[in-house]
Amino acid sequence: CMEELNRRLNNYYIQTQEFYNKCVQDLRSVLTDVLQLHMEVPQLLYEEILEKYVTEVSQKTSSIKHQFDQNRAKIASQRETNKVQLKPILGHPNREIDLNNLCRKEEDRAMESGDVLSEYYNELTNTERSIAQAFIESNNHCTERLLNLFD
Repeated sequence: CMEELNRRLNNYYIQTQEFYNKCVQDLRSVLTDVLQLHMEVPQLLYEEILEKYVTEVSQKTSSIKHQFDQNRAKIASQRETNKVQLKPILGHPNREIDLNNLCRKEEDRAMESGDVLSEYYNELTNTERSIAQAFIESNNHCTERLLNLFD
């Protein structure tokens, strides 16, 4: 049962990594398209803006990933602790309360594992969305200022 949960958690982790990579590729694609549409505007300015926001995305997502890895390690440690506590003696009728407590601990750990994964996904998505929106706003502001300067 624990191996199945571990396999599922690793599968979800791999899926979130693939989603993250696809989002970064999509963001880069959109950013490239926006830059190509504004070829008349000085290229160096847009490259600086792009670099700033790509760096920001990279820093924030690595921070989120680091926190997720810490939480995942904590959950793995809890799983190992529960695994060590699971002994044949818990099958004895006098130890039924201990076995039930251990089962509840493992169920709580499994729920926390799902919550951590969901939180990671939501935080990653929200961060990328907010940075992309800030990039677009910054890009628009820069274009407006340049157009006013050239008028």
